Parts: sequence; structure tokens; C-alpha cells
Amino acid sequence: MNSPVKPREWEKSLTVKCRLCGGAKCKRCSESAALAKSDSPITGLHADWVAGCILGMMRPSSRIIREHHIIQQFHKYGASRIVAVFNLTIPGEHPYCGDGLVASGFPYDPETDLMAERIRFYNFGWEDMTTPTLPLMLDIVKVMASILEQGHNRCTVMQVTAAQGLR
Repeated sequence: MNSPVKPREWEKSLTVKCRLCGGAKCKRCSESAALAKSDSPITGLHADWVAGCILGMMRPSSRIIREHHIIQQFHKYGASRIVAVFNLTIPGEHPYCGDGLVASGFPYDPETDLMAERIRFYNFGWEDMTTPTLPLMLDIVKVMASILEQGHNRCTVMQVTAAQGLR
């Protein structure tokens, strides 16, 4: 792990889990997992439309964003382009899966990979494999609703660890 972000106590127990699910070849977080989904609306990511203006997707990495031109794909939707990413993971989560983590604690740098490209970034993380609190869910819905109200065709992305079972 090259990231300065170190696993928290609860995350240390996931080290074995990350290794068992494939580590760099993780069956949920890796590029090979993403490319196995042939009908993804975003090439290079495991993703599905959850609603007409909300896309659920796996967590990307800086490398995948670059190599698969993810930002260009986000912008290609014209008036209904993707304008925001809601990260529903917490920094340091799954440090051994896929491409690993960068200094931000995620597999990508929100500032350079998203915000510099005019994609808003919101981090509403909750611990993996748990149910978020009602106040957290309400906060997410309020912010997402305000973005969607700014333009009826604007799309947002919910980014979760693996985006499995979104449909």
C-alpha cells in the first residue's frame, strides 16, 4: 500500500477480506470487474442507471478515469451531463482492492480527477456493509435534490465500493 492513509482498527479486519476477494484483481473493485459488465453506460466502470438522472457506479481509480476517459464520458451526455459524484465510501476503505488508494484515501483524487474537470464532489461516506443513519440519508437526499433542481436534466452519480446489485 503506497498511500499515507492507513487502515483504521475496523479496516484492519478487512485486510483479509480484501485479499480473499482478489486484491488488485478484486471481483468488485478492479478494472476487470468493470469490463465484465458489457451493458454499462460508462465504459470502464461497473455502472447502472438507478433513475433517469442518477447513475450508480463502482469506485473508479485515477488510472481508470484517465485510461477510459471517464470524465469525457460524463460530459458526453450534453444538457443532461453528469455534474456531481456522491462518494458513499469513507477514506481508507478497501485499501488493497483494485488499484489501491492514493493520498486522498480513495482510489482517485477528487480535486484533480473530478473537481478540476467541473464535476462536483460530495463525500457522504458510511462504514461498508452497514446501514447509514436516517440523518445521513436525509443529508444526501437534500444535497442531491438541490443539484437536480438546478436543471431538470442534470445527472448525478452515486459512487459506492462495488455498485453490485444496483438494478
